[in-house]
This record gives sequence, C-alpha cells and structure tokens, in this order.
Amino acid sequence: MKRVLAALLPWLATSLAWGAAWGAPAGEYLPDAACASCHGELFASFQEVGMARSLASPARAVPLEDFAAPPYFHAPSGRFYQMARNGEGMVFRRWRQDEKGRRVDQLELPVDWVLGSGHTSRVYLYATPSGELFQLPLAWYTQEK
Repeated sequence: MKRVLAALLPWLATSLAWGAAWGAPAGEYLPDAACASCHGELFASFQEVGMARSLASPARAVPLEDFAAPPYFHAPSGRFYQMARNGEGMVFRRWRQDEKGRRVDQLELPVDWVLGSGHTSRVYLYATPSGELFQLPLAWYTQEK
C-alpha cells in the first residue's frame, strides 16, 4: 500500500489539470478511467486497498448503513439525528420533538460526499452553495453499526 500511495502522491496534485483534459470542469471529480488509461497496473493494485473507496458520492458509495435503524437520540441536546436514503442520494436529518412527539426545529441537508471506505467508519459531508465542506454530526462505525 505504501508503494501505491508513494507513486500516487507526486501526480495527485495535478489531477485538476488532467480533469480538464478529460472533460471534467475545474473542481469536479476526475474519473478513475483517467488514471487507468496510463497507469493500468498501479490503478489495478490501488483498487485492492480501502483508500480506493474512501471518497464517493452517495450514489456511488457501497451501502453499509442500516437506514431502517431508529434515529440516534442525543440526550444532552434533546435532538434526534438520522441518515436516510433519498433516491440514489442521502440526506441528513436533525430535529427535536415537542411535548406531543411531533418533530420541531427540523433541519434536512443533502449529503454531498461519503468519506471513508467503511472498513472502520465513514462520515458524511455537506457542501454549501459557496463550495465549503462541512462534516455532518453523525458517523457510521462498522464495529458498532
């Protein structure tokens, strides 16, 4: 794995320039085929490590989460947290309940990126309209599910 990462790092910084050559707009994800076309052996060996699956859009992330699980309740704040499927994507939900058990102060944000291969954990990122990334306050741990 160290050999793979050491070989990837020198040209990783230039991936945006290569992305433009492959038709990806600046700041967009560079397709895997861009690497595989010139670095087939290195690309194939990289697919064997968790790092190859450590960043994905929700539609491309290998599903690990139990979306049918009950929401997580954080007692100190009185808030519920939940990840849910939304078509091919994911959404993050946070809310409190009033005295009648109705949801109040609900916040729902799209999940723009899934970070982590899922070997030990994953977290979820939200991109603001201006492009800033924020980690959402809910994580998935494989040992505890």
